[in-house]
Amino acid sequence: MVRLNRYLSLAGVASRRKADLLIQCGRVELNGKRVQKPGTLVHEKNDEVRLDGVRVNLKEDFLYLILNKPAGFLTTMDNGFKRPVILDLIRGIKTRIFPVGRLDYDTQGVLLLTNDGDLAYRLTHPRFQIARVYKVKVRGKGLENKIKTLKKGIRLEDGKLATGEGKILEKHNGQAIIKLELKEGRKREIKRIFKALGCKVEQLERVSFGGIRARGLKSGEWRHLSPAEVFNLRKMTGLEGGSLTG
Repeated sequence: MVRLNRYLSLAGVASRRKADLLIQCGRVELNGKRVQKPGTLVHEKNDEVRLDGVRVNLKEDFLYLILNKPAGFLTTMDNGFKRPVILDLIRGIKTRIFPVGRLDYDTQGVLLLTNDGDLAYRLTHPRFQIARVYKVKVRGKGLENKIKTLKKGIRLEDGKLATGEGKILEKHNGQAIIKLELKEGRKREIKRIFKALGCKVEQLERVSFGGIRARGLKSGEWRHLSPAEVFNLRKMTGLEGGSLTG
């Protein structure tokens, strides 16, 4: 047995968070009856699940990609926008995939994509503390002392505490290149952190996510993850066995 929201994510319909919304909106049926509780249990082989009237089956094969996202692209697989989207960069993939988390329009670097909703959910959930490493170009004063305070925690404008590890790689003329490691991935977190420190982010690049790097990929290029990379991601999120009942 598996929870309904997890069933939808394993089927590649959406991330588990979005699956929750689909269920709560009344768009999902289980054995002909509308259900609105994401935790409803589903028997993988015997039960019938439908989304908007279309039957949803579990996928046997998952895709795992890394894109070296350029700045100037929206992190969405929807092509109904007037600005460039990452869908424009992913060619030759017929299976529906979605991004693991997001990168801002003007942020570049490592972006993972998959149709494995359960892995995507765990990679982005704060409970699993998956490391994201960034290279940040900032302008500001007293950066050495300000970066040290990040380890203890910096209070953001919404009252939440942001923590991480930072190291200054270069510094000149009021600018600095900082290596920054975070393990939560809140919306626009890095820009909000430096704003709270009285600094301005001028350029932002994610150089790794869960240890996956974009080495060898030019800006805008993508590749499939290797079996070893997928194994490591699943291992760090507790999915080594691939069990549906975990």
